[in-house]
Amino acid sequence: MKKAGQHFRDILFIEGDLTNKCFRSYGVSFYEFMTSAVKPPRKILLLQSDFTEGDYHEKLKWDIVNKKTLPKLIADDIYGYGNFCWVDFKKKSTLNQLKKIHIAELLYFNHCGEKLKQPFIPALENNYAYWSHDDGFFNCLYIKKITDYAPMLKRILLKKLSLVTTEKFSEIPISIAKQLVSLTPKGLYIDFKKTTKTQCALNLSILLIGNYPNMDEIYNNHRDKMDGEKVNLVYNEGKWQIDL
Repeated sequence: MKKAGQHFRDILFIEGDLTNKCFRSYGVSFYEFMTSAVKPPRKILLLQSDFTEGDYHEKLKWDIVNKKTLPKLIADDIYGYGNFCWVDFKKKSTLNQLKKIHIAELLYFNHCGEKLKQPFIPALENNYAYWSHDDGFFNCLYIKKITDYAPMLKRILLKKLSLVTTEKFSEIPISIAKQLVSLTPKGLYIDFKKTTKTQCALNLSILLIGNYPNMDEIYNNHRDKMDGEKVNLVYNEGKWQIDL
């Protein structure tokens, strides 16, 4: 069985809907999310999964994952689940307070992979609503505090770079990460295999390609033909800069 970390992808695409605090992505696995998030969840309500070690909640008919079993979920073969959907929650005691309208919201999110009205449920106090298909292939993430996305993104970028180079980097400044987040409504596309390096600098080429594409088509047929507005993320003499 494949475990977490064996589905790292060397292409990253992010389309941001900043108004609705929603990011649709290709290339971000559950493991990468959990190890990069500023405030990773401590308790999870599983709306869809094949995880077998959760605790069944009799009223909601869903499994919950607590702090003790969460590391096992992170290490599991999420890709093998197919569809994977969850929301976090703060206190187990409040799960019984979920109203029917909130359960309907969760059911719709699980079925359609998008919010019905409001993905953040008062009784749950959730920071995230997370839906994915084929872990790392497609992910829809609602994040309550949108400013938490930039620090997570910069950590993901450094993890991806470690796939293509052994060079050690300083942290990407949060100001640059925020600039990248502001570009996600234009469809931020990065092929890490196209990272270029000279004696002086490393250049990560970013394309703005618009709405979420057919990633199977790109990966299998059009990877070398991608085009769009270009942005360069450059690492030179121990410092990061972005050329817009």
